[in-house]
Amino acid sequence: MLLKKLEHVDKVFDRLNSIEKELRDIKTQNKLLQDQNEELKNNIEISSNKRGQSLLSLIREVQDTKKMNATSQEKNGGDFGSNIIVTSSCSLSMLLLMN
Repeated sequence: MLLKKLEHVDKVFDRLNSIEKELRDIKTQNKLLQDQNEELKNNIEISSNKRGQSLLSLIREVQDTKKMNATSQEKNGGDFGSNIIVTSSCSLSMLLLMN
């Protein structure tokens, strides 16, 4: 009778050890996932900041182009021919940066 109880206790301890190992494995996996999640968040933030900087740069470029166009129109008495090329080039740059 005592031997059977000892065997039962051994089985319970074995099961507890198995559960502890599973718990350690789950904690390790959880830590890896948390680290990956943090890395992804950082990458998204960096990417978003770069995109924002590119858009601000593009806006400044468009504003400068508009100023140059206005100045050129004043000098040329309203000749729009040369300004169309500059504006098209700027628009193309804007489209490329947004994609």
